[in-house]
Amino acid sequence: MIPARVLPSAQLVAKWSLSSQDVVMVPGDESTRRSYVHVFLMPSVDRAKLDALLADLAEDPALVGRRLH
Repeated sequence: MIPARVLPSAQLVAKWSLSSQDVVMVPGDESTRRSYVHVFLMPSVDRAKLDALLADLAEDPALVGRRLH
């Protein structure tokens, strides 16, 4: 069984240029495939920009009400 993926919407990934990657944890076993989205913060990113990203994540319909783990 492939677990449900809790990922931001494609629109949010594009807006913030978030990096995404699928990883198969056990080679050859597709049931162990995991999807990850991550962000790299450069030194030039200020608190206002980070707060805007976090606000968008908090309001993203793909994430609202979902258990994140």
